[in-house]
Amino acid sequence: MQDGWLDTQDVAFFDAQGGVHVLGRADGTINKGGNLFHLNECEQLLNGREDVVDACCLKVPCDVYGEDYIAVIQSSGQERQALTAWLELQLGTQRAPRTVVCLSQSLPLNGAGKHDRKAIAALIGQEVV
Repeated sequence: MQDGWLDTQDVAFFDAQGGVHVLGRADGTINKGGNLFHLNECEQLLNGREDVVDACCLKVPCDVYGEDYIAVIQSSGQERQALTAWLELQLGTQRAPRTVVCLSQSLPLNGAGKHDRKAIAALIGQEVV
């Protein structure tokens, strides 16, 4: 509690009609070369595709931007290059992930049924931020 408020670390915004849109947790926000956005944006785009079974984005260190991210997906056969090009069209090159990793197996979940980001990073041998 802080000044009578419960600090959940959620990131949200009000739209023009006064509706509240929750993007996710503050630790899911990335600053890629001065561009602030939430990793859920990319995850939602990927999870909306019929050829993507599941998607999770991971923050990774970057010498150029300070931090960047990668998308890890369970796919039903989509090629990585095609997904990368599609994401660049949807998000723009500055907001698109550094790379897309395609897996045939399910992405690990934690006890709460959410993506286990540390286990996913270990599965693909990636250092995360």
